[in-house]
Amino acid sequence: MRAGTRRAIGVGALGAAVGLAGIACRGSRPVGALAVQPASVNLPHAFAAPITLRWTPAVALDGLQGRARVFVHVLDGGRKLLRTFDHPLPEPWAPGRAQSYDVELYQSAIAEPLPAGAYEMTFGLYDDAGRNRWPLAVEGEEVGRREYRLATLVVPPAAPPSPSFQFAGGWLPVEPGSSKQVVARRCLRGEGSISVGGPPGQGTVRVAASLPGSPSPSGPGAAWRVSASSTGEVVEVSTTALAWAGFPVSGQPAAPPSEIRFTPSPGSSQVLCLEVLAWRPTAR
Repeated sequence: MRAGTRRAIGVGALGAAVGLAGIACRGSRPVGALAVQPASVNLPHAFAAPITLRWTPAVALDGLQGRARVFVHVLDGGRKLLRTFDHPLPEPWAPGRAQSYDVELYQSAIAEPLPAGAYEMTFGLYDDAGRNRWPLAVEGEEVGRREYRLATLVVPPAAPPSPSFQFAGGWLPVEPGSSKQVVARRCLRGEGSISVGGPPGQGTVRVAASLPGSPSPSGPGAAWRVSASSTGEVVEVSTTALAWAGFPVSGQPAAPPSEIRFTPSPGSSQVLCLEVLAWRPTAR
């Protein structure tokens, strides 16, 4: 999962917050503080929405063997895990240096929708090699082993208007994804496109795709190009890592349908898999 735009924040006023004592840490000294905004995110099916994470590191991450990674979990009332938005911490963990960034939450249009209702969102920081979790100072409740409930995900009973997506070309049927982060995917063999029709206003079509079975770049023969008629922007997909792209779409009634094109390199037989497709309205 790729984190959103990074935004640097000052650390002067945050120094006081790094006293960190007594806030949801159950006796262990927190390594830093985490704040999440907004506290409630509305996320209909086929939509995407950002949530901002603000970290205030206080001490070094003792015992770090791999890379510091953030888990973002969505759970039902019985605390069953339904979705994840896990990601590497974008910047090195440095005591005294705060960092802030957006994580994109989404319900992909190619996946089954979550039932309407309110779901708890929990957060934490762990070592992706040793699986160690670190205690955090938060304005919220610790509900698991160094797992903190900091936000609510709300799925409304009825989704607001959104664009239609029409697939053309060599798209294969939708198949199950490999995790709670990617719960469904649709793969493509040969050229294909997605026509975006009837957007209710200004917004961005968010897509994420990868090449299964390609853990590292394997030369220009394995690369795919993803482009949009609305902007001419091109994104290259060449590994198993998710490649994200956002294509602005006009909501003007007279505007022609936008088209997102997926084109393999000449002579390539590599399959591409679309793992996220969602609409993100422009904030008003």
